[in-house]
Amino acid sequence: MKELHESDEYKDREMFKLHYEPRNTLYWYLDDYAEKYGEELPNEENNPFPHSIRMIDNKYIVRKMYGQGTVIDVWKVE
Repeated sequence: MKELHESDEYKDREMFKLHYEPRNTLYWYLDDYAEKYGEELPNEENNPFPHSIRMIDNKYIVRKMYGQGTVIDVWKVE
């Protein structure tokens, strides 16, 4: 899922054909799951945007940040 949503092909299709930033709708489902079942982590001190960070099953981090829009980042814990 992460490879798909961060691929150039997906970004190009969303941005150039639909004329907006990639939606990454599956990330929103992960965020909902993280809110319900994930472990809340401390906020990043150097992040100037309102945000929340949660860990799912000690394997994935889901961060939601608010600004002019909302962005969700997902990454695997090393």
